[in-house]
Amino acid sequence: MSSKDRLLIGQGPGHQDQLISITDRLRASMTNEEVVFSPASQEVINSFAQANQQRFPSILDTCIEAYEASLGSQPPGHEKSHIVENLNLALQIFGQYRTSGNPLTKVEELEVALAIIGHDLGRYAEPSLPKINEKDLEILGPIFLGRKFLRDLNIPDELGNRILYDIASASNPRTEHRTANIVHRCDRIQLGGAVMIPRLVGLGIGELGPEGCDFIVHPPEVAGQFRDNLPHIYKERTLALLTRLEFWMRNVYPPTRPEESVNDDRRKLETAVLLMLGMHGMDDVYKEVFAPELGLVSDPKPFKRPIDPELFKAAREEHTAFISQVNLSSYSDQGSLELATRLMETENVTILPDFADHFRERLEKSSPETNRNRWLVMLYSLETRHQKRLADISRLQHKEQGGALDPLESWIRAELVDREEKYSAIFEPST
Repeated sequence: MSSKDRLLIGQGPGHQDQLISITDRLRASMTNEEVVFSPASQEVINSFAQANQQRFPSILDTCIEAYEASLGSQPPGHEKSHIVENLNLALQIFGQYRTSGNPLTKVEELEVALAIIGHDLGRYAEPSLPKINEKDLEILGPIFLGRKFLRDLNIPDELGNRILYDIASASNPRTEHRTANIVHRCDRIQLGGAVMIPRLVGLGIGELGPEGCDFIVHPPEVAGQFRDNLPHIYKERTLALLTRLEFWMRNVYPPTRPEESVNDDRRKLETAVLLMLGMHGMDDVYKEVFAPELGLVSDPKPFKRPIDPELFKAAREEHTAFISQVNLSSYSDQGSLELATRLMETENVTILPDFADHFRERLEKSSPETNRNRWLVMLYSLETRHQKRLADISRLQHKEQGGALDPLESWIRAELVDREEKYSAIFEPST
């Protein structure tokens, strides 16, 4: 733990109002485009890139090492595995830009990588700073923990300001700057889909405990209210994880470039399948959630905008195919707990010491149907993540070596191989 880690969680709780005020001022300065993207700033960045490009691999190595040693790499749902997923997608987007004939410069790629590594640095302090919301922590962490570190690496403030802009502008649907748009897109692609499930298990059930989140749609007392609209989950916090998933399926800002639509459509499809599994055998709830797609509402509101009919059809087919391979009678509460633990282990999601106790309490509070469907959601995530991981490892193994991003590619590949080895050891033991 660094001294700044200790300071933020040790002294921060007594100064939350001041930190909120500081963050508000920082946000205004960090998103001042006239300063951040001035010709003078660009000239400094260009000079830095020209003189230091050979240092980019060592800069990445140092940043990766420092990140792994920080508390920022550990909070459930926002740990190293989440950052690796973002960076893995960033590499794919870099490749798309090269293919289109409009590649990012090396310093732009470095900027994106450092912004992704740093964007969740403050989330570890969430339990210690309950008055500070997640968006403020996403600014406070990089400023508090990262700014001096960049200066120690002789990275000019002008480039540091770009990195902070990429982080602080995340609430914008899109910006006029492709580096920021890439950082945002890499994070948004994880809002839903199978990649989100181990994070939600570790955070919603593991950290928040038996009174926290669960894979349900909504409490019975509000049944029928979400047929034509959804609550804004960032303004009306809900503990119903399936409602969160539905919101993300329908409302994540669209891709900024056509090439990214494939990944976004896959995110939506997987999310639809997860919803179907989470409601398996619950026909009334199913009709409420998918009312726009089933033609049960004539005028769905903005937050309930329907997904593409062909995508919905594909999701139903994938759901049917998956269910046909599952022996539903093999479910047990103990087996569900073991699956939850192993799912997080194979995804390198942080497992808190009292996770098992929290999960057992959740099992006791839930209906048998909800418990079985939670298990189905985790099973689907486990298998889907396994297949995606194999494809990513294969792609990374065929990348050319000798580039400025070599440390990043090696870090991602090593992390994915480690996860796959854990998966194989647990689920495909040698005979």
